[in-house]
Amino acid sequence: MLRHLDNETIIEAYFRAIELNVNEDFLLLLKKELIRRDLFNTSFSALSSSRPRV
Repeated sequence: MLRHLDNETIIEAYFRAIELNVNEDFLLLLKKELIRRDLFNTSFSALSSSRPRV
């Protein structure tokens, strides 16, 4: 279902889904796709380094 989307879109969708407090099943689907693409840890590293600390 998500294989046609590029990596950046999947990462953005995951964090946007968290912000919007979407259904847990959809969030899990995005997370599994990030893990399948070996992007799950990468996306968290990129997020923490690109956003200022509060």
